Amino acid sequence: MADKLLGGYIEVFAVVMRAAAEVLGFAVPRLLWEPPPASIDRRLAKLEVAKAALMESLTAVEELQRQAEEGKVEHERVRAELAATIASKDDAERKLQSIQALITQDVEAFQTLAGVPNVAKERLLGFASGVVASIIASGVMALTVWAWKHFAS
Repeated sequence: MADKLLGGYIEVFAVVMRAAAEVLGFAVPRLLWEPPPASIDRRLAKLEVAKAALMESLTAVEELQRQAEEGKVEHERVRAELAATIASKDDAERKLQSIQALITQDVEAFQTLAGVPNVAKERLLGFASGVVASIIASGVMALTVWAWKHFAS
């Protein structure tokens, strides 16, 4: 803090002295009002720190680039696997459909050779015959009840 304050006073003094020298026409060497350059050792140390930070940054950028490239390669590998899996799935679905069609044809051929009629037709015929048998049984029961009441009295 004191360095900054003192430096500010020195700069103000230097400005006033330059103005006075110009007004009065004195030849004042330039070195008197320019601030002294930083020491070479300090500047070299700062350059070394900057160089180290730059190297660290470059290393980090290279690492990120390597990771991005690895991620890209992994992404392409996964995409290729996904495409192969989808192709395999489509192929398996086509094979399954062809197998199901063959099984359906085999069952129909067996039913034809064994003399087994159409299952849906047989079920409809069985249902209809059950309904007719129920109606006949109801009629027989109604006739029996009527006859019992009529002849029993």
